[in-house]
Amino acid sequence: MVASDFAMVSSDSSMKYRTTRTSGPSPSDPAMVMVASDFAMVSSDPAMVMVASDFAMVSSDPAMVMVASDFATVSSDPAMVMVASDFAMVSSDPAMVMVASDFAMVSSDPAMVMVASDFAMVSSDPAMVMVASDFAMVSSDPAMVMVASDFAMVSSDPAMVMVASDFAMVSSDPAMVMVASDFAMVSSDSSIKYRTTRTSGPSPSDPAMVMVVSDASLEAVAVAYA
Repeated sequence: MVASDFAMVSSDSSMKYRTTRTSGPSPSDPAMVMVASDFAMVSSDPAMVMVASDFAMVSSDPAMVMVASDFATVSSDPAMVMVASDFAMVSSDPAMVMVASDFAMVSSDPAMVMVASDFAMVSSDPAMVMVASDFAMVSSDPAMVMVASDFAMVSSDPAMVMVASDFAMVSSDPAMVMVASDFAMVSSDSSIKYRTTRTSGPSPSDPAMVMVVSDASLEAVAVAYA
């Protein structure tokens, strides 16, 4: 089970994103399949977005999803934001979801951080969740990171999870990252793997809102996004 609070906050123009983990049992507690994730985007150079992030999902139950993932964005060339990241979800149960994903950020324009990423979840069981998702980060303003992303989960089994979600990060103020995010996972089956709800709070259309908190509960598969 994963219960994670995802918060994006920025009071410093030199740091776009900051994410904190929820309170609760320590990730080192084997009784909990927890996510310990430090996700930081930092940029002191308006032509470059730097990301240094360690993302780890660990389970004490070998039948659960095991994730060991290092996510790093590194660039020595101000004209390019490079990401070399291997994100792997592995399960000892062949009926579980298997994920092998390469995530790349590439930009030839110093004024734009381009992300073109294919994220695929594949299962040996055709009744399981199939995901084909395009994730894009675009910015024409070197002082601002713009995100427009369509995230879709589709299943061949109508009783499985159907997700149609628009995730947008927008900021007209380089000193502030605005998040307007509607993330919905819907299932007609109460025993479904994924269930995600957005927290209560200011409307995403409220320009005074600089934070999105999202609770995700997953039974057999633990996936956390920024």
